[in-house]
Amino acid sequence: MLTEESKALKLGQPVSWNGSRKHKGTVLSVDWSGVEIDWNDGKCEYRHHTNMDDIRHETGT
Repeated sequence: MLTEESKALKLGQPVSWNGSRKHKGTVLSVDWSGVEIDWNDGKCEYRHHTNMDDIRHETGT
């Protein structure tokens, strides 16, 4: 995902790790510097907008 796409994410939007069907998450927060993601494995992660190359926006499946 590009920096501009990352900055446009909204709360609750689904994401995945490289489009994986197993590694999915939900956007918890978005601020000026990055995105917090709640992954389906129980872990939370904060990613800077410039470090979202391996994150993909999902359509809600």
